[in-house]
Amino acid sequence: MAIEDATISNMRETAAIVEVLERKGPCTKQDLDDITPEFRRKNPAQRS
Repeated sequence: MAIEDATISNMRETAAIVEVLERKGPCTKQDLDDITPEFRRKNPAQRS
């Protein structure tokens, strides 16, 4: 699998998980928007 295909697949799976959580009620898209910058600060991308 090419890296581009894997990336797209991962993005779709993540979007689906967020959609399920939003439908079930434990979080909203705004919650995700709020937590994303914090998560990025705590988990910086590894660069080789």
